[in-house]
Amino acid sequence: RPSVAPPSSTSLQPMQQLKALERTLAADATANARDNEAVRRRRAQEPDDGDAREWCPETRTLDALEARERKLEVEESRRAGQRKDDYLLGIEPDRPRRLFKEDGSVIQMNMGKWPFKIDETRDEIVVDISFPKFLDTAQIDAEVQPTYVRCTAKGKHIQLLLPDEVNAMASVAVRSTTTGHLVLRCPKARPLVEGLRAPPEQLEDKRAIAREQIELAGAVDIRGIVSDAAAEAEAKVALAAEVPPPLEGDAELDDDDDAPPPLE
Repeated sequence: RPSVAPPSSTSLQPMQQLKALERTLAADATANARDNEAVRRRRAQEPDDGDAREWCPETRTLDALEARERKLEVEESRRAGQRKDDYLLGIEPDRPRRLFKEDGSVIQMNMGKWPFKIDETRDEIVVDISFPKFLDTAQIDAEVQPTYVRCTAKGKHIQLLLPDEVNAMASVAVRSTTTGHLVLRCPKARPLVEGLRAPPEQLEDKRAIAREQIELAGAVDIRGIVSDAAAEAEAKVALAAEVPPPLEGDAELDDDDDAPPPLE
């Protein structure tokens, strides 16, 4: 009969670790089940036996939800009290500001009274808005549309029409950390190609010449615009009658003694 060697200590270590791990997992499963049961009882407003762990994930989640509900209740009661006070004092609530007209056109506005400047170049439009220096950039919401730009800060809007259509997807917004200015660089959707357009001075000269040509000194006689053949024939006959006939020979010429001899 062959002899069987006893197991070594090296082969027993994994088995011992497995048993220890199984005991740990069983304890954790029991604790989690107890925590879930405690949370269920708290949600059902049932008496708790106090077996749940104080800082388990389920307990922290439930505490956060309860704190949020209490905060919302306090804010709602405060707003209700503010509305009641405004009603007693005769203060009307702020009406929502209209951003567009009935026909869909944009309404220009500057509720914050912020200084602004719009510069137009050959290929882009630059909008510079002077926001307060210490205003947090996260509180500014900038929106660029093909025909207008709108910025919102602290619930106030500034909406400006652009002189030309721009490419909203390629626009860039930059905020200066020194002055607080917000600069919107909006490339034009149809940039002006150099050389296809005459300089402003040349265009103005052409307009002046055209105005001079259009101006009329007086009434225009439309009867003389188209020539009359009969009138032209009569004019030619009258002109021929006024011209003296040519002299024939020298018979009609008077001799003059003082006249010089003819040149040979």
